[in-house]
Amino acid sequence: MTLDNAWDATPIVTAVTPFWKKVTTRVVFDPGVAPTDYLSTVKKIHLVANVLGEPVDSEPENTSLTVAQYRQRFSTYMTTLGKNVDIWEIGNEVNGEWTGPSATMAQKISGAFQEAKSRQIKTALTLFYSDDSLNTDREMVTWSRKYLSSTVLNGVDYVLVSFYPTTATGSHPNWTKIFTDLAALYPNAKLGFGELGLANEDGTLSTNAAAKKALIQRYYKLADPIKSRFVGGYFWWEFQEDAVPKYKPLWRTFFDLIR
Repeated sequence: MTLDNAWDATPIVTAVTPFWKKVTTRVVFDPGVAPTDYLSTVKKIHLVANVLGEPVDSEPENTSLTVAQYRQRFSTYMTTLGKNVDIWEIGNEVNGEWTGPSATMAQKISGAFQEAKSRQIKTALTLFYSDDSLNTDREMVTWSRKYLSSTVLNGVDYVLVSFYPTTATGSHPNWTKIFTDLAALYPNAKLGFGELGLANEDGTLSTNAAAKKALIQRYYKLADPIKSRFVGGYFWWEFQEDAVPKYKPLWRTFFDLIR
């Protein structure tokens, strides 16, 4: 589950502790905020859950940072939060057209990757799936093959997919083919979903609780689309809004599924 407002640890810890197994929380760090401001909260969360840290979201912060600034932000966060973060998301929705020039994005990823590997810590890279990008340079495999170095392709630990469908129950992509293709391009990475949410046709997030529940149930129960290396993930974007504190209705949906 994603935590996009991780300032008060108490309700977060209370929400994730009862799950049947230890979960991985994805903490989104706000632009312009020093990592020291997060240290206390992240420490408390890390006592009860694994932590995937995201220092730079795909928008709007990504385009405002130079390659050097992007790398420096990762370096500072990695140094300060240290072992309280288990995996670092070195790029979010990196093939999205809103992230700026692809060659520049690839340089940013490379810098963050080098910072992580110099510390011997695990990395995750999140790609964005959209039907609109099929047969274009922004399609996930095409973009990765064209812009990323062999060092990143062979060395990243997790390759994740961000997915925001507009229907919970309608036709969805062929994930077996998609993850098989990604597995071939990223031969050493584990695969899964790095962000999941329900969108409206205009791109805004849906507020339809029943439809959100249906989407969560569809994906958190998803059978492994490939025979090995699939880790699930999902990281529901609105977990805090929908399930923290744990008396919110969708908390029970997660509790029943995460076993």
